[in-house]
Amino acid sequence: ENLLCTSVAHITDQVALQVKKYCTTRNNSLLVTGGGAHNTFLITQLTQKLSGHAEVVVPDKILVDYKEALVFGLMGAMRLENETNVLASVTGAQRDSTSGIIFYPA
Repeated sequence: ENLLCTSVAHITDQVALQVKKYCTTRNNSLLVTGGGAHNTFLITQLTQKLSGHAEVVVPDKILVDYKEALVFGLMGAMRLENETNVLASVTGAQRDSTSGIIFYPA
């Protein structure tokens, strides 16, 4: 439980830091999608940390789940083609990589 709380604190601190750095005008919105959008604790913490800087917008569940499925489907297709599907520029990793495993049932 403490580890999860620490993870949420780190994630929301980093997002808030970047939003405050790059969104210097009023009336900003941050669209949150992906699995984290379902985490009410994360969204509450993010909303508090961005108060006065940006409105945190979470679309409805169907859109969040659709986007997540679409992205993972694309990653799977790229994996099947042995293409890079995880970019260091997006994840913060040291290098691009191909993630995922192909399982062929016996």
